[in-house]
Amino acid sequence: MDDKPWAEAFAAAQAEMPDIPKTCTATIPTKSGGYDYRYADLPSILSAVRPVLHKHGLSVAQEVAGEVGTVAVSTIIFHTSGFERRFGPLTLAVAGDARAAGSAITYARRYSLTAALGIAPDDDDDAAVASTPKPAAKPKPQPAAKPAEPETPPEEAPEITPEEITERLENKARLELLNRCDKDKEKATGYWPIVLKEAGVKQVRTKADRAKVIAKIQEMFPNNDERPF
Repeated sequence: MDDKPWAEAFAAAQAEMPDIPKTCTATIPTKSGGYDYRYADLPSILSAVRPVLHKHGLSVAQEVAGEVGTVAVSTIIFHTSGFERRFGPLTLAVAGDARAAGSAITYARRYSLTAALGIAPDDDDDAAVASTPKPAAKPKPQPAAKPAEPETPPEEAPEITPEEITERLENKARLELLNRCDKDKEKATGYWPIVLKEAGVKQVRTKADRAKVIAKIQEMFPNNDERPF
């Protein structure tokens, strides 16, 4: 079947996709108080994109499958011409109980849908990490004037302690795991020691440790961000 009508309608719909309202807030606790970041839940995304898809003769459905310990979600976009295109599946590991499975399905549906439509409603993780409050700098004797130095990333700021640097390195990795657990803090907390063990890291103390842990999280909880065409 000719996919040209589908492609033309899909391109037109993408051009008209609205900004997705970020109506949900997740809080990441830290020793210094924690920080928040916003995201759009599945109902908000569907409410925003369905009218645009319908306008161009498109509709969307999602198929949930999987085996023991996993869930898999595929997103199918249909056109009134009869042509359809399938995206996925996006497969995630599940802890085992019904609550974890439900959270994983919701998470997979949200990310499978946004990947298929080419939209990104969530705040950038780096923005959330950067919003972590820094302790006030202690007064120091002022040396002779020096040329201005480039802004130091929060985790390398000279006024923070090694323990705080370690905490921020770990927070970035924990945030990645939380995102891939559909903001389920209990699930993310349960997986954290497993991830560390699989990554061969006892504690996230350096950027290299953080990179290993994030890579292992992405391996254990794959995210389908690439369109198949």
